[in-house]
Amino acid sequence: MTSTRWNPRSLPDQSGKTFVVTGANAGLGYFTSEQLAGAGAHVVLACRNPAKADAAAAAIRSRVPGASVSALQLDVADLESVREASETVRAMPRLDGLVLNAGIVHPPQDREVSLDGNELVFATNFLGHFALTAGCLPTLRRTPGSRVVSLGSMISRLMDSSLDDLQLATTYGGWKA
Repeated sequence: MTSTRWNPRSLPDQSGKTFVVTGANAGLGYFTSEQLAGAGAHVVLACRNPAKADAAAAAIRSRVPGASVSALQLDVADLESVREASETVRAMPRLDGLVLNAGIVHPPQDREVSLDGNELVFATNFLGHFALTAGCLPTLRRTPGSRVVSLGSMISRLMDSSLDDLQLATTYGGWKA
């Protein structure tokens, strides 16, 4: 039995494919976007801050000659922003991959809510991505072999979700969020 090691710097050719990566301006989202662009894919950087998205796109273009990248404004904590981004994605001819990466890594000390009234970490790390995926389903379905990849933190294995208080209205704590 032969063992092949996976190397992100030698991905299979992704020419002609389109990927949307949330939170693509930094960290894993940026790295994923750069690697996909390097493999020939068109990558849509779905980010809350347009200036940071533009800076990430410029950085990818400088590191990957001929990279095909664009930016899409998306704040996953704001369901109106998710709806607008979903409409843009539904108008795309194809979507080979949706990478759900954006999230709050360091939650606020005190409970905060999104514009829609949901606990901020829950809105950002779960509800917005769920709504985005649902909104992008028509494009994903018409693209043969499309995939949705959802990233998460190790904390999800260390802490149990409080299913009787998903909004953490009475049990908020930064780690729990």
